[in-house]
Amino acid sequence: MQPKAHARVNRETWMHALIAVFVVLGVVASPVFFAGALACHGLLLVRRNPAQGIVTAVLGVVFFLVVLGYGVGKDMALRDNARASVPVTPMGD
Repeated sequence: MQPKAHARVNRETWMHALIAVFVVLGVVASPVFFAGALACHGLLLVRRNPAQGIVTAVLGVVFFLVVLGYGVGKDMALRDNARASVPVTPMGD
C-alpha cells in the first residue's frame, strides 16, 4: 500500500501530465483545450491555495465559453456571407 504522501505526489504528477497534454492539444488542434488545462491547473491549486484555484478554474470556464461563442458566431457569419453571395433569382426564369 502506498503512503499518502506518495499517492499525492503520484496524483499531482498525473495532473501535470494532463495539463501538458491539454496545452499541446490547444496548440495543435483547438484553443478550446486550453480551457481544460486551466481547469486542471485550478484543481491542482485548490489544495494549496483555494482562492487561487477557484479563480483559475473559473477563468478556464470563462475562456471555454468565450472560445465556444467565438466559434459559433464565426460559423453563423460565414453562413450568412455564403447565403448573401448567392444571387436570388425568381422562379420560372
